[in-house]
Parts: sequence; structure tokens; C-alpha cells
Amino acid sequence: MGNGIARIIGIARHRLSTDGDGVNMETPLRYNIALCMVWVQLALLPVAIGMEMILDNHQLWRWNLDLWVWMFGFALGLFIKPIASDIETPQILKYWIRFDFVASWILALPFFLICISCFPSVYDKNGNYILYKDNGPLDCVPTAYIGFNDGPFISPIKTNIYPFSPTSETYLTINKEMGYFAVTTDKENGSVWVHPLDSIKYAKFAPDIEQVIEGLFRYNPLTGQMTSGCFTLPSPFATVGYRQGCTIYYDCRNPNVDIRIDYYNAEDTRRQAKDSVLIRGCGFNYQYLSLSLSKDSVPWMSPLEVRQFLTNLERRTEK
Repeated sequence: MGNGIARIIGIARHRLSTDGDGVNMETPLRYNIALCMVWVQLALLPVAIGMEMILDNHQLWRWNLDLWVWMFGFALGLFIKPIASDIETPQILKYWIRFDFVASWILALPFFLICISCFPSVYDKNGNYILYKDNGPLDCVPTAYIGFNDGPFISPIKTNIYPFSPTSETYLTINKEMGYFAVTTDKENGSVWVHPLDSIKYAKFAPDIEQVIEGLFRYNPLTGQMTSGCFTLPSPFATVGYRQGCTIYYDCRNPNVDIRIDYYNAEDTRRQAKDSVLIRGCGFNYQYLSLSLSKDSVPWMSPLEVRQFLTNLERRTEK
């Protein structure tokens, strides 16, 4: 009795899976699925390329939409062949599925091992703003960018951050009221950057922003060999940069001043002169400066002290 019921159920299942001519209904279904996957993958290729081409310099797709498109395209190429196996397909489609399967494997491995590292690395977020890097693993000068959400895109603001060495404690601070952003890392071998988001507000709150800059510098004076940082002074919108605890850069467009202050370390055997400070560059009134002073007379300076020092130097050179 039990065997008879099992036979009846088996016959019913067979009839449900076949049409009136005894042809398996699963075959055209799998064929149609495989054919749709082929067309979808072919359509995704120009879409993925177009998504990369319409981006401006260092602009990103939000939610890594372009990365997901590439990943979905590779996934289709890997799964079409198993779905289309053991079914009758046109010869050209059969060859294409085989080629697509092999090509997807060959291209997917370097893509996920190498190319995926070129996609942006997000370090911190603050509201609609994001701190990220998108230069890839071969970038000789690691640079970070501040971007804001702009519809489906993340658009960078003009100021970039370099050289940028992120740590486990990397923070992005946004102050829309005073129109500035700050990026800080951990204090030991850490780095600090303060730049404007809104130039009008930045100039309006100049005294408050100068206190912020001085406070951050006093907390982390950037004297380590791995430290770096840059500050934009509200007046006269000059930038003061610090590199490796031995170099200060001062750059101002109005008036045009571009000064480099090198502090020679006694422990640094690469330097011929020791315990001295070299000041050189395009000074005031387009005069080229090249001065060598004792380190005692030019101590390591904060951004505001650098501005005051160069102002005093201008007065001395004009006399």
C-alpha cells in the first residue's frame, strides 16, 4: 500500500514538471533566467564605465554605488554557467557563457585583491561631511579630502589634507557657525589641520578661530618626526604648515609671501649645518630671503607666532 502511494506521488510530480508533450518545464525556465542574466551583465558594463567617467576630480558615489555595480556584474558572470549547465542553448550563447565564466574569474581576482583598494577609504563622518582618501595604494603622497553629501554624490571641498597618515583615533570636526573644519589624530605622532568651510564666517570669527588654532597646537605642537599639520590663519588667510617636526611653511597670496623655515636637528646626520635655522623663500616685496639664524633666536613657533615672527622680519628687512 505504501509503495503504491509513493509511486502515485512520483507520477504526479513528474506530470507537474512536464508539459503535454513530456518536455521538462524546468529547462526553458533556466534558459530564460540565464539569458536574462547575460543581457543584464552586458547592460551593466557601459553603466559601470559611465558611472566612473561622469565623476569629477575626487568626487565619489554615495554608498559606493559604483563598487556594487562592479561586484554584481562579476557575480552574474560567475553564476550564469552553473544555472545554464545541462540545458540546450544556442552555440554562440554556450561559447559566450563559457568565455564569460573564465573572464569573470580572471578579472575578479585582481579586482578584489588590487583594484578594490583604490576605492575610497572612509576615516570619519560628521553629519553630511565625510573624511576620506581615494588615491589608491600607489599614491606616493597620501592625501585626504573633506567631502559633503550632494545628492547621489560626495563632492570634495577645495582644501585637501596632505601628507595624511590616519590612525585609529582620527576625528573630523565641523563648525558651521564659525565656518571651519578641523581634522585631528592621536597626540603621539599625531597631526592637526584647521581650514575654512565658509571664508566669510571664517574671517568674521577670526579671534575665536585663532584661539581654536592655538589651543590645538598647544595640545599637539607637531614636533614628532611622523607629525604633519596645516592651519589657515583668518587674517590674512595665510597657511602655516608643519612637516616632520623640523620644517614650517608659510604661504600667503596677498601679499605674496612663500617662506620655508628649516630647523636643523642635532640628531639628524643628514644635515651638514646643525643647531641652526634656515629661512628662505619669496619674502615681502618679492625679495628672496636666505637667512641662517641660531636656533635659540628662532624657537619652534605656533601658527600665530610664525605670523608675528615674519611680520617683525618684514619690518627689519624694510629698514
